[in-house]
Formats: sequence, C-alpha cells, structure tokens
Amino acid sequence: MADDDSPPAGACIVAIPSASDPVNELSEEETAHVTLLWLGEAAALDGELVVGVREHIQRVVLDRGEFEAKVSGVAVLGDDKAGVLLVESIELVELRNDLFASEHMRTVYLQADQFPTWVPHLTLSYSGGLPKGDLPGVIRFDSVGLWLGGQHEPYALRRSATPIDDPNWRTGYDLGDELAGSIIPPVLTADDLPLCVQFAQENPAARWYAEKRALALGLQQMLPTQWAVPV
Repeated sequence: MADDDSPPAGACIVAIPSASDPVNELSEEETAHVTLLWLGEAAALDGELVVGVREHIQRVVLDRGEFEAKVSGVAVLGDDKAGVLLVESIELVELRNDLFASEHMRTVYLQADQFPTWVPHLTLSYSGGLPKGDLPGVIRFDSVGLWLGGQHEPYALRRSATPIDDPNWRTGYDLGDELAGSIIPPVLTADDLPLCVQFAQENPAARWYAEKRALALGLQQMLPTQWAVPV
C-alpha cells in the first residue's frame, strides 16, 4: 500500500491470489489483489446494504471456481506511479459481472465515485517502476475479499470450476442452497478454524471451505477424520 500511516477508509471487492502464488512475494501490498469493484468510503455504507452485499458475494463464490488470469503486460498507473501487472481473464470478467448482478451491489457501486473504465491490474510497487527480474506469466486466484476499511473478509472460491449440479463434483457431500443467506466464518489463522469446522458440521455445504483453509494453513489434522473426501 502507499506510504501513508492513516488507516484505510475505502471499501472494495477484490480478487485474491492463492497463498502459494509467487506474485505474493513480488507485491508490496499487504495482500496482493486485483480490485473488482470500488464501493466508496466504508463509513458511508448503509448497514443493510452491506449485509446484502455479503450475502450476494457468498452466493457468487459458491458458483465460481478458482481460476488463472494471464499477465498481459506491465504499466505505471496513477499519481503514485504504481508499477502494476495488467491481467486478463474471461473468468475474472465473469466474476466481476456476477458480483455486480445484485440490487444491493449496484446501489453501493453507483453511489461511489468511479473511474470511467476498469483496468484489471495487480499492484507490485508504489515506489515507481517494477521489480527487476522475471515476472509471472499467470496468476492463480482462489478467493474474493470484501474490504471495509481495515476489515478484510475472505470468501473462498470453489476449488473446482465444475458446475455445482455436475454429479461428479465433490461426491462426498451435497452442496445445495442452504448457505445462500449464510456467511461461512472466515479462517485467517489457526484460531479461526475450530469455529469454521463447527459451522461446517452443522452446514455440510461449507465443508469445502473449511478443508480448503485447513490445507492452506497446514492444519489438516484439525479436521474431523470422517471428512475424508477425495479432492
């Protein structure tokens, strides 16, 4: 982020690379990301609208799988002369379109000042220019983030892009509509996992997320043994 000690005040929805993607080591951002939708100042958002936005994001990520985006070039953007990777991906555009396709999301988006065009990019540096050496050709994304000021809420994309109604997708349990209005407890650290596991035991459609985060954190031993479902 830019050299500014003031706490972040903006709200946005972002696509976040997989924790193992090399781009995380290249970016000066606290969390590498591609901004999908700018929502304005977090303090100005109506609480009911934010609830609607959260619920819509949850529905979208249940339908969308992890994906790769091609790095199509580099650029220096904005007053900060930020060095960025330009990315392109049909899945990235479709994800943004899906996120925009709700009344709550459109209301929040349209009340914020917007740039005339959306240029999908991932910032590497605010110090001017780009890092030396080889840059990645593709970036793998596995989650969406709702950022409200300094509060970051992660929403994992499904690990497979196979349609939910495909009978061959994750055939250890059923993924239905029961989570449409629910928020899976986010897992950022080991301390967060037990609550997510408890939620997933009560809502089996959330098991994929608990498993995914446990794997990412190297905490598979904290999952119930009866969850042995092939990935």
